[in-house]
Amino acid sequence: MLGVVLQFAVLSGRRLKFSYWHSCGQGEGGFPVVSTFHKTGMKNIDHLAAIFTERASIESDYVKQLQKLSKKLGEIVEQGRLADTLGKIKEEVDGEATQRSQFVTELKTHAATLGAVQKEVKKASKSPLGEAEKANKEYHTLSSNITKAKAKYDKACQENAANDAKVRQEADPKLKAKLESAQQKL
Repeated sequence: MLGVVLQFAVLSGRRLKFSYWHSCGQGEGGFPVVSTFHKTGMKNIDHLAAIFTERASIESDYVKQLQKLSKKLGEIVEQGRLADTLGKIKEEVDGEATQRSQFVTELKTHAATLGAVQKEVKKASKSPLGEAEKANKEYHTLSSNITKAKAKYDKACQENAANDAKVRQEADPKLKAKLESAQQKL
């Protein structure tokens, strides 16, 4: 069962790699994709560990019921073929209880392993992911500030162009008079 989980993790890692590079090729959209994938993966590990734990509990209850049944089968006093048949049934029930008990142990081990893996992933990714989220917020803040500054600059350029045109219109008659007087002196 854990092999399947680890295989899923490897495939998910490939998907993460593809998703990251694919999204980054489209611009700044790569970070939210990776961040969401990471958070979703952590939640999925929680859910999977909870499923293993719940299944172990169900199996454990079933083992207890099988053990009670085996005890009842052992209390029946019979002789002959019926005794042999009941003995075989008891052996089968005991064998099933043993197998289920081993399965419970494996499920608990897998759930604990997933918990440990998740703890390590959280620990390893806490600092880099936090730094990346902080840098991403800073990037968006700076990008917004640049956009606002560009809008102010564009507005100032438009005002400057309007003022320049206005000044040229006002100065134009004076310049014509000076040019005419300069030309007459020549």
